[in-house]
Amino acid sequence: MPVYEYRCEPCGSEFEELLTQLDDVKKYAQWHPCPSCGGRAERLGISVTNFKFAGGVRGESGVHGNSGVHDLDYPSLDKAVGRSSEKKWQRINAQRAEREKIRRESGTNALSKIDGKVAPANPEVLKVREAAISKLEQVKKSS
Repeated sequence: MPVYEYRCEPCGSEFEELLTQLDDVKKYAQWHPCPSCGGRAERLGISVTNFKFAGGVRGESGVHGNSGVHDLDYPSLDKAVGRSSEKKWQRINAQRAEREKIRRESGTNALSKIDGKVAPANPEVLKVREAAISKLEQVKKSS
């Protein structure tokens, strides 16, 4: 993301702004309010980036950590992260399948987690939930 440089003529300060939104880039294309005095700071330009990709094509440079391609720079880390994420997604998908099975069997989408186990929500929990939802709707209408 570009970092824009500005200079305020009234107070002489120079500063940089990281503009992440396209609307902000358009809004502050020529000037930006000075953080020191609030005056009109004219844009000097875009700051030079502070990184570079020093590596080359796969197998060409032999330099790890600077190619800009994660797979080239950290080949063993990718494998370790991939294995752990695969286990995590297997667990998440198994939990999701279990919840869907409980929903189908009970005929309700309302579930509760009691002592780490998922079960259909009992009528008392549903009453509390409905009361909380109605209270929230009342607050929204009044504000």
